[in-house]
Amino acid sequence: MVKKTKFLSLILFMCLFLNVICVGNNMFEIKADAKSQAVKYVTTNKEYKMNGRTILRVKFQRPVLVVKNKANKKINNYFKKLCAKHKNSALKYAKQFFGEYSSSIMFHSLDDKITLTYNKNGIYSFKEYKGEFAGGAHDLTTIGGYSFSKKTGNKISNSKLTKYSDKELKAKIYRKVERINTKEPYRFYSGALETVKKKPIKDYTFYLKNNHLYAVFQCYEIAAWASGPQIFKIKL
Repeated sequence: MVKKTKFLSLILFMCLFLNVICVGNNMFEIKADAKSQAVKYVTTNKEYKMNGRTILRVKFQRPVLVVKNKANKKINNYFKKLCAKHKNSALKYAKQFFGEYSSSIMFHSLDDKITLTYNKNGIYSFKEYKGEFAGGAHDLTTIGGYSFSKKTGNKISNSKLTKYSDKELKAKIYRKVERINTKEPYRFYSGALETVKKKPIKDYTFYLKNNHLYAVFQCYEIAAWASGPQIFKIKL
């Protein structure tokens, strides 16, 4: 019985080990998502130094669509370039910051995780969680949303993600914010409803998940940092 238990434990360990395959220094490739079999994730951890000291640590989880076709290649390249852009921006600022404040004891950090949240009706939709610390009292969290046509690999405009017109969608978001504002009057800034009213649909951050559209307001947009990004769910 003891030998059998040890054998099963060894098999379980080997399965877990094989599930993550090292593909290079500071980079790991995770097998395709078990639920959809449509995507795998590449994670990168890297540290950047200047004058012998760490100035920036970055961690990325980047999606790679598994099926090989032109549309998927286009989407995969989009996220590869997006992660590189975020890294280069953070590194450029870190070099400027530590060039000016060389005595600072803190290093900057960037944690960027992009996940496939929707794979239906000819659409891939992704949610991005980006946490960045670049000095100051706290980090800053940003939520991103990206939706693409599975047929062409082109980004889908916000106006075409739902059956609603821009006016109808804006009204639904407004009512969601208004309802919460009535119950919790101190949750949002006093001008939150006006911000919702004036913001064009094309400028919203949207992503799809579980047959719903999620509308995102970033930190400081309608509420203070302590409240975090404000996310509202609209049925598709």
